[in-house]
Amino acid sequence: MIYIFLTNQYLPKPGATGFCVHMVAKCLAARSFDVSVICYDDGDKEKVFDGVRVVKIPVSQDFQATGQGGRFQTLHLWWLKLLNIYRYPLKSISLAKQYAEEIGNLIKGEDDVKVIASYTPLEAVYGMYLAKKKYPQLKCIYYSTDTLSNEKGNSGFLPLRYREWQGRRWEKILFSVCDKILIMECHQKHYQDSFFESFQHKIAIVNFPLLSPAAFIQDKSEMTGIPVIVFAGTLYKKLRNPQFACDLFTSISRSQNIKVVFMGSGDCDDILDQTRKNMGGSFEYLGMQPHQVADKNIKEADYLLSIGNAESAMAPSKIYEYMSTGKPIIHFYTYEKDPCIVPFKDYGNALIIREGDKDAEKRLQSFLTSRTVLPFLEVAKKFPLSVPDYTADVIQNV
Repeated sequence: MIYIFLTNQYLPKPGATGFCVHMVAKCLAARSFDVSVICYDDGDKEKVFDGVRVVKIPVSQDFQATGQGGRFQTLHLWWLKLLNIYRYPLKSISLAKQYAEEIGNLIKGEDDVKVIASYTPLEAVYGMYLAKKKYPQLKCIYYSTDTLSNEKGNSGFLPLRYREWQGRRWEKILFSVCDKILIMECHQKHYQDSFFESFQHKIAIVNFPLLSPAAFIQDKSEMTGIPVIVFAGTLYKKLRNPQFACDLFTSISRSQNIKVVFMGSGDCDDILDQTRKNMGGSFEYLGMQPHQVADKNIKEADYLLSIGNAESAMAPSKIYEYMSTGKPIIHFYTYEKDPCIVPFKDYGNALIIREGDKDAEKRLQSFLTSRTVLPFLEVAKKFPLSVPDYTADVIQNV
């Protein structure tokens, strides 16, 4: 059996989707299957990660955008969206064709082939769709780490109703050729809608496959000095803004020794740079880092920092990676229906703070006085769908 995954940014500097894909792909590779990932070319020459073959395709900088390209990049991305408005959120037919072509190169004349395409990007899923037309023997699996039709709020470019309409139109087209459709748990209710009734026999509910202890095994169970608080992820001023958290840490640092470390990308450099000036050596902003470096910082942290989306039904995949550690988590939210709240309450080792809470500083200071680490098996029992082998089993059984 040949397994071919399609994704965007992959190791050594994966995006959130790429890392979810890797966690599942390496499970299947460990079972002695032939596993490949087709992904964006990032200039890295490594051909194998954890037994998974890597095939890279050239893409423009528009598809590598991290939100740090400035005004010109933003305007250019908007122009691309405008040019492809009737195909939104597809931006490149040629990229989809590249995915399809590489699938053909990897098939090797075999009939037992499963293609697992993740959204994002849509080009990967459409590439699978094109390949299916050419190679009918393919088994196609749509891995929906994001959603096409359950977006929330204003994107700043296209109205919500149009995005929802386009999302449903694309899902109807793509779902029709799939043998299995993997939906994240946070979107389960949405996909029970009557619109998707004809696809219910194909839908399986999974979750972000990041509950794995391997990278975070350590002996330290108590703080040995100044509490270290680490954030890893992407920040956006309109979607996931760190201003409230940064102001709170700045205030606390005036009376209490703490160390705050931010890693990742986005468009909030000015906020983080100002916080660094305000907090001095108590604050570090490392920018985008290889996953091994991010793992090292998370491993050495005493507390992990989570910032919820302003308005989204999607729980960031990062929270399950955080919970793998068993460490205490500090979560800030603004959206009343923030999908992180329920998992963090179930986790039982998180401080949940609504932005603007007048008691936030007092509650956070109290939380920073002690440190409890939960055993991994205890966490895994609470979130069985987030163990990578669960998704690998679903895919293997298609």
